[in-house]
Amino acid sequence: MKEEQHRIGQGIDSSNEVFDVFLKHQNIVSLDRGILINLVNTIYVHENSEITIEFRFNDEIRRIMEIMELNRKNLQKSRPDIFLPEVSDK
Repeated sequence: MKEEQHRIGQGIDSSNEVFDVFLKHQNIVSLDRGILINLVNTIYVHENSEITIEFRFNDEIRRIMEIMELNRKNLQKSRPDIFLPEVSDK
């Protein structure tokens, strides 16, 4: 389990730019140009009017969420009396 956490966490530490951006924008109420520049890489508008947003830091955020889920599972095993909701990327 520790090896898996280490593998997932490679390249993720508090000096990583993703943490600065996340902390700066953690309580977003409305969007402005600066937030979009910091968080969004590309916005695609398809012919059928669907929109696809490619966020910056996708890989880093996915790895952070995987670490959070592993930590949640480990804590749930050691403390079954505590309810912890699953980490979701939805």
